[in-house]
Amino acid sequence: MFMASFPDRTVKIEQLIADGDLVSVRTVVRGTHSSAACLGIPATGRKVQIEGISIYRVAGGKAVEHWGLNDGLGLMMQLGAMAPPGVAVG
Repeated sequence: MFMASFPDRTVKIEQLIADGDLVSVRTVVRGTHSSAACLGIPATGRKVQIEGISIYRVAGGKAVEHWGLNDGLGLMMQLGAMAPPGVAVG
């Protein structure tokens, strides 16, 4: 769904940290909501920037566990589906 909604997306690794069997990656995804609906929201033509953090546990040269967090609330505000805190909806 995300790839279809943001066909021009780019992913930039801002920071990568490895410690023992854990690898942490901080990323920024940028793109234009120009193609398909995203989370039920029809294409808006808006440019978005979504920050995220993933932590991987590596064993035998492979990622065997993953924990991740992306700024979904920020995405919804950028798409106009939610008002920023303190701003009235309407």
